[in-house]
Amino acid sequence: MPLPRKNRLTDKKDFDMVFKEGNAVKGNFLFIKYKKNTLTNSRVAFIVPIKVAGNAANRNRIKRIFSEQIRKKITDFKSKYDIVITLKRKEKEDSLKHELMDLLNRTRILNEKNSN
Repeated sequence: MPLPRKNRLTDKKDFDMVFKEGNAVKGNFLFIKYKKNTLTNSRVAFIVPIKVAGNAANRNRIKRIFSEQIRKKITDFKSKYDIVITLKRKEKEDSLKHELMDLLNRTRILNEKNSN
């Protein structure tokens, strides 16, 4: 199940704002930029480059994996954020899920008691 439309970051100006003013955290194969927003909900975008995942089917599969993980945790965010998650290198599905949750915990976006 995909993220609800209200939780998707889509406008170029919003992407630019996150990349220009946001904080960053890097993992082994993921890179997250995030910035607080003034909206009533958090918004997330995923970037999976062609060089990393090849064809569209692979890129979309990876985005669905990320989307499912975020959808489960979006209600646990401490505040409202705009988040851009970029894949730097292809890895196995379990590794992607584990590193995504690890990086979200490092950003302190998730509530401490609900982070697992």
